[in-house]
Amino acid sequence: MEVIDKKGVTIQTGFATVTHDKFLNEILPQFEKIMVGVGGGQEPFAYIYFEVEKQDVIDTIRMNQCKVTFSIMFNSKVREDMQDILYIKKLKQQIV
Repeated sequence: MEVIDKKGVTIQTGFATVTHDKFLNEILPQFEKIMVGVGGGQEPFAYIYFEVEKQDVIDTIRMNQCKVTFSIMFNSKVREDMQDILYIKKLKQQIV
């Protein structure tokens, strides 16, 4: 499910799952701010998000060759002075 503003512009994506190659090569390079979700809470706070270093994310995903479930908040489309944020919800290790 995407969140669309009154002008028809997508400001938040729904969750998508991609391979580690696609995530590392196509999605991650676009973002400076990355948040990782830790689950187990109760609604409306089922997940708590923490900011993580980009290199830590790269190392973890590359080492484990994870499928990555993520969403994007396009804050810059709401206000130009705000950063877009990549939210990682889940990593699923692929056994090769």
